[in-house]
Amino acid sequence: MEGVENDVPTAYPGRRQFLNQRLSEFRARTIGEYLVQIITRNEGEDSWITIEQEIVGLGEEIPQDLPEPHPLADPRRRMCKIYSSITTR
Repeated sequence: MEGVENDVPTAYPGRRQFLNQRLSEFRARTIGEYLVQIITRNEGEDSWITIEQEIVGLGEEIPQDLPEPHPLADPRRRMCKIYSSITTR
């Protein structure tokens, strides 16, 4: 995250939203990398598996149709989406 300190807004709530978005993206990317490690754990260099991911950190964006009993404004809510496509040769 080099250079982020220059992009961070100084005023609230823009600062909070910016930092939450960055944290969400980092969390989603880390989970995606972990899933790739689990899937490819026993594969060698000549693996037949190809994994493509689209990783989305939602920050403070509230997903549509969030199931109850979780209130939409729940501060403990952590959302990220990882779309993976796994193919073999």
